[in-house]
Amino acid sequence: MEVPKIYKFTYTDYIIYQQIRKLGLNDVNESYHYGQNKINQYHDKIFKDLFTNKKETALFINKYLGLKGTKNEIKEKDLQKCDTEYITKEKEKLESDILYKLKEKEIYFLIEHQSTVDFSMAERILEYCVEVIRKIKKERVINYQKEDMPGIYPIVLYTGKRKWTAKTELIQMQRNYYGIEKRLNCSYLLVDINKHTKEELIKERSSIAKAMLMEKVQNKKELIEVLEKVVKEELTKEEKEFITDIITNIAKEEIGEEKGKELGEKIIGKREESNMVMENLRRIIREDREEAKREGREEGINQGINQGINQAIKQVVKRMLKNKMKDETIQMMTDINDSELEKIKEEIKREYPA
Repeated sequence: MEVPKIYKFTYTDYIIYQQIRKLGLNDVNESYHYGQNKINQYHDKIFKDLFTNKKETALFINKYLGLKGTKNEIKEKDLQKCDTEYITKEKEKLESDILYKLKEKEIYFLIEHQSTVDFSMAERILEYCVEVIRKIKKERVINYQKEDMPGIYPIVLYTGKRKWTAKTELIQMQRNYYGIEKRLNCSYLLVDINKHTKEELIKERSSIAKAMLMEKVQNKKELIEVLEKVVKEELTKEEKEFITDIITNIAKEEIGEEKGKELGEKIIGKREESNMVMENLRRIIREDREEAKREGREEGINQGINQGINQAIKQVVKRMLKNKMKDETIQMMTDINDSELEKIKEEIKREYPA
């Protein structure tokens, strides 16, 4: 029987399966999403750590807000990191990802990292912006008669595989009443890795760009190909540190953390050693992939788990459609894309003709 092609079972899925099996989770769908959430949390941490570097953050802001090469280009020394934890009027704790302020100026840059599509993103951004203003007003009085409100520039960095289908402006999410112009608005700039090619990210001198590049990689074979191109570039100190960490994490399970780090340092070190060391890394990945294939056959992962996950998600979507739930709600809860949702709707029509 042909395996349904709703979701492709990748090497990452295999790693997730191995992890959740050790945790003793039984339900396939629950286990898959548990593992996926853990991976997303790990990816979020990587980007949060990278954005603690003021130099990298300045490069990111300048590129995507069009300040690069202008007289207003932001320098590392201009940025001041701010607290991202807020207490709302309802005494609830709220926390955003990254918030920077320009020194001597009340200009703020709010950066959120998303590995999944969030249909409430514009609303969340509005909430964060309101809390930033409230926090400022606790520290000093803002005289709106004599001064402008502090400027806040929200950016959402999206590193997921699916198409970002959420609205980027609050005004787009509101209902209309008899043609009356909608006025309440809040928007964010979307930086979507799917809009960038690997070649663009390889050439860009930034470790955040390299992290975005790694998010586009589908498997370890592709990772090796990308790394071979990256190490031929003139890398910044921050890029070298990031790539060394990536290579260390790949190799450490097979040859130990210390030797893995040594391998990573050699790859980005002397050019004459790079080819030989890259071949060693290629061998490690090849052996790891062969072992994964063997285990996959023994466990029946390549077909059974993939089929189970797909069927479970499909059945949930069908129940939601039968209960007349909105498409946006279904997509938010299951992360299914437009074309997949339409296919399931057609299936229901065939199963239950009017």
